[in-house]
Amino acid sequence: MLNDFLKHYSKSDRRATIFLAVIAMLLIVILLIVDIVQTTKLAEAQKGNNTNKTEQRQSGTKAEADARALSEFDPNTVDSATLVAHGIESWKVRILINYRNNGKRFPTPESILDTYHWEDSDLERLRPFIKIGKEYQKVAKKDYTT
Repeated sequence: MLNDFLKHYSKSDRRATIFLAVIAMLLIVILLIVDIVQTTKLAEAQKGNNTNKTEQRQSGTKAEADARALSEFDPNTVDSATLVAHGIESWKVRILINYRNNGKRFPTPESILDTYHWEDSDLERLRPFIKIGKEYQKVAKKDYTT
C-alpha cells in the first residue's frame, strides 16, 4: 500500500516524505516524554502538598486532644464523639463502631488493632485511657493440672 502511494512520486519526493514522517514521529515521542515527566512532577508536587496538609491536620488534632481533659473509656461502649475528642479520625471511628455493631468485642486494649486501618500509633495514643469492662475481659484459663 505504501509502495503504491509512493511510486507516483520521484525519488527525491519519496525521501523528503519519509524524512518528514520520521521527524513527525520523533516530535510525537518527545512530546509524549515531556508530558509524562510533567505529569509525574505534578503528581509528586500534589502528593507533597497532601502530605503537608495531612501532617498539619494530624498535628492540630493531637494538639487539640492534648489541650482537652481526656477521660477513660471502654472501646466496647464508647461513643464516637469521645473517640474523635481523643484525636482519632472520624473514618476510623466509623470502622470501630461498625466492628462493634457486627457483634465483635474488645477483650484487651490490643484487640483494637483487629479493626481495619487501626495502627499501633493509635493504640499507643489511646492506651492510657482504655479501661476494658469486666464483662468484656478475657477470662484466664485455669490450670487444672495441679
